Amino acid sequence: MIRLNCRGETLVEVLVALGIGFVALLAVLSALAGSRAAAVESWSGTGETELAAQIMEQLKALPYKDLLDWERRYRTNGRAAGLDPRNGEFPIVIDERFDGMEAEFDLLPYEDVPLEDLLKIVVRTGSVELAGIRANR
Repeated sequence: MIRLNCRGETLVEVLVALGIGFVALLAVLSALAGSRAAAVESWSGTGETELAAQIMEQLKALPYKDLLDWERRYRTNGRAAGLDPRNGEFPIVIDERFDGMEAEFDLLPYEDVPLEDLLKIVVRTGSVELAGIRANR
């Protein structure tokens, strides 16, 4: 029997190498999936913040008289809370990028200051809550 000097790997060595490669590949794929989930969650929070800021800026730009009228019209149990900016009664334009995102706002008295002088505006979108003050000027 003639034996050639061929050096090669045995089947066991090949299977061990494939197993190690497979485990490494699973670790990389798992890390990629985790980073994608974090990016999606981060974008969702950014969108909620942007929507809240958009609604707040539009409310602050409206005449104080309109805000005060709404506060009086929608007051329930001493608060005008949970108002829907998309219900058509408020002249608020919401970008279509935010379709499907929940949003609401409150028009509240600020501490002990009369409503005729100062209103507290609170906008909530998802997990974001943004508050601002609007003075009667």
